Amino acid sequence: MAERKETPALTPMMSLAATARLAYNAITGREHSDEISLNEIATLIATRVWVFECADPEAEPVRVTHQELFSGRLLRGGAELTFTDGRPSRTHLCIRVADLNHALIETRAAYRRKTI
Repeated sequence: MAERKETPALTPMMSLAATARLAYNAITGREHSDEISLNEIATLIATRVWVFECADPEAEPVRVTHQELFSGRLLRGGAELTFTDGRPSRTHLCIRVADLNHALIETRAAYRRKTI
């Protein structure tokens, strides 16, 4: 009998960049923003919820550590985490869909406090 390959547990995920765009829209009521604003919103979201690299759809998402987040810089509206020390960029960044509401609430609260 052939060994059956198990599919990894699937957790619904959403790209960090799409989350940043949704948060921007929720805050301002506008659809489009400049990349700098989206980078700032993505950074705020990344400090409030876990971020994962979802590069391989067949594998479990890999959690991006807070150390990586704080030593890197989010670019392309939250689609990429780059480093100045020569480490390769982390791409295909995402959050769990279950964390979306928390991310939006936290972003709106920060905007009201004028911290972004």
